Amino acid sequence: ESAAEAARWAAAYRASPLYQQYVAARLPAATAAPSPPTPPKRSSQSMLAQIHIQAWRALGLLRRDRVSLLLLLGQAPLVAGLLLLLVQPDTLLGMHQAGQVQRGAAGQLLFVLVLAGLWFGIISAARSIASERLIYERERRAGLSIIAYLVAKLAVLGGLALLQTALLLGTLSLGIAYPPDAGVLLPLPLELFGTLLLAALAGVALGVLVSAAAPTPERALSVVPVLLIVQILFAGQVFPIAGSTSTLLSQATLSRWAMDALGATLNLNTFCDLPNLATADGSARPPWACALGTLRWRPDEAFPDAYTATADHLRQAWGVLGGYLLLYSGLAGVLLWLREQRIGWRVRLRRMRKAVPPAPAPQTTPALPIMMQHLATRSARSGREEPTLIAPAAVVDNQNTTFPLLRTTAGQYITEPTVVVSATHADEHTTLRPIAAEQEPLPDTAPAAPDSTMPHISRYTIEVELGSRGLFTTYRAYDPLTRRRVAIKVLQAQYCSTVANARFRRAVEQVAALELPAIARVYDSGEIDGQPFEVMQYLAGGSLSARMLAGPLPISTLVPIVERVAAALDEAHTHGLIHRSLKPTAILFNEQQQAVLADFGTQMIPRTVRDLGPAGAFDACYLSPEQVRLAMTLHDYDDDDAPPDDASVPQSDIYALGALVFHSLTGSPLYLADTPWETARAHLYREVPPMSRLAPGLPMPRGCQSLIERALAKDPADRYPLAREFADDLRQLATGRWFLAQLFSDTETAPPAARHRPACR
Repeated sequence: ESAAEAARWAAAYRASPLYQQYVAARLPAATAAPSPPTPPKRSSQSMLAQIHIQAWRALGLLRRDRVSLLLLLGQAPLVAGLLLLLVQPDTLLGMHQAGQVQRGAAGQLLFVLVLAGLWFGIISAARSIASERLIYERERRAGLSIIAYLVAKLAVLGGLALLQTALLLGTLSLGIAYPPDAGVLLPLPLELFGTLLLAALAGVALGVLVSAAAPTPERALSVVPVLLIVQILFAGQVFPIAGSTSTLLSQATLSRWAMDALGATLNLNTFCDLPNLATADGSARPPWACALGTLRWRPDEAFPDAYTATADHLRQAWGVLGGYLLLYSGLAGVLLWLREQRIGWRVRLRRMRKAVPPAPAPQTTPALPIMMQHLATRSARSGREEPTLIAPAAVVDNQNTTFPLLRTTAGQYITEPTVVVSATHADEHTTLRPIAAEQEPLPDTAPAAPDSTMPHISRYTIEVELGSRGLFTTYRAYDPLTRRRVAIKVLQAQYCSTVANARFRRAVEQVAALELPAIARVYDSGEIDGQPFEVMQYLAGGSLSARMLAGPLPISTLVPIVERVAAALDEAHTHGLIHRSLKPTAILFNEQQQAVLADFGTQMIPRTVRDLGPAGAFDACYLSPEQVRLAMTLHDYDDDDAPPDDASVPQSDIYALGALVFHSLTGSPLYLADTPWETARAHLYREVPPMSRLAPGLPMPRGCQSLIERALAKDPADRYPLAREFADDLRQLATGRWFLAQLFSDTETAPPAARHRPACR
């Protein structure tokens, strides 16, 4: 009988005019099989286009970091100036000047020049890939070519090496005389420049290889001294090279071949480091017997030519340097590819070991008949009219058609139109009325039916759980006494203790004393089964976190939000109250879409950063360095022990506000690692990444990086003293009145290709 009743209701529904409006028009989409997730769109750009965009980005990074760029370029004239203090102007003239005898000074000078060229190349490239690995991996998923990426890197860093080499030789030529007739293929200055440039370029490739292999920039820099020591030891200038192993290692060093090329250019075989050119028996030594480097005068040995001044010898040395340039570049590309494969295999193995089940499909049920059968059974059993049934509009008459039983979470919005079906009057005269999705705040005077699965908290009627994140679980409830909806935050049981509960109550009392439109009002507080809770203003306008999901926010949109939050923070700071937990989910919006700061009463610091739970990696994105240091020490204390003095200061909230602005403008968190612990530690040691590197397609005001870096200073004393000052500077920057924005250009100057489109799309 119940099945027949359900079939009758189904027929009545099909006869309704709303069936055509809400079901028939959507039937193809509703009955279609779900399509698999669309993979990320691969790049449609050519190799040259990717190289062009990547090169402009790398140039932009160099140009923006003016201090580092000046330090890199200033090394060359500094080294040349120090050499001019130590060597004679005629050091390179050697035997070309009558009566002049050199004792190895020429070889030493050339050796220092070779090491300088290698240093320029290696140090400028050692951090190039490791420092932007996350960005590289993101663009690789979008189709960035490894070859294009490496070619762009080598081109930009090679240009930097060219400038450094020119500055080195240009400064040196101010005090050093060159032999007039030296040079094998080209004039001597050009051959010197070519050799040192090749050595620097090979050093760049070696540095890129190290950066591709190292997991972090710090690890890459730690390898650089070892590489330079190898270049010094096996170049043949400090120690003689003897034995097959030493010879093989010497041939694998860049410094040895660079010295060969310079020796051939200057014809070092004609130089002598001995007091005279006579042997022990009085006979004259041949010119090649005075060669520098690995050669030492031994009357009983025959001496090969160490630095033969021939074109073939020079070409051979240049060819080997160029070969190493290509070899190191190719190995860097292979390492990048292997790292991707290794990460993929690690993910597969981890899933196999943990036996992670696939994500469950949404709960489904046969659409209309089963719904009606269930409702008819309940109605017959109770003998009274049941509440109206709200079902998705995609319900169709096909017995095999299914639809997901949706349960809303924090937003409490139904995204599709719905149909209300009366339980007792669904016949041929049934009037089915559609209701729109809940896009407006629920009226305070219309409480929803209580949910029996929800906890009972004082006089409040718990309607729905809005979410459980971090330390708290949040509910939407109805207060029958004041006839309004409220939000209730309950501290989760695992975080409750004598100290934690006392701190929670004290914070709630302080917030309740504040009356500011930009701070969510606190109405009530108490405890339930040892778990403290607070009753606060319910704000139905969503959170800043939800708005950030759509992508980076324009600075003009963000400024009013930051101003209201900054005013709320400063007001709280004057009352001795520090938020300590500022993040996008703590910034809500009222019906007028004005920002309201919430969660002051949730300023709980977990015993360690690891206690942040699954969402901890996101919450740790906004912890200040002093909060991280405190959390690193809290593991030494029991739950009921008094923790050490809280290191948080008002500037801790300013740091969190700066991290929030960084995330809002770029669309990427300041730091985000695989675990909360790694994310938190990044606040202690890592520098603020360039904002334009994380959001290359957005025009970023020039002075914005400086503002953010001041707000995110590691030392609280170096940050803004007031949050309002940070907000004021941000507004002046957005309106073009900030003095740094006038000093530089209004936006980053980059070609349209690099400024308005990503490298891969």
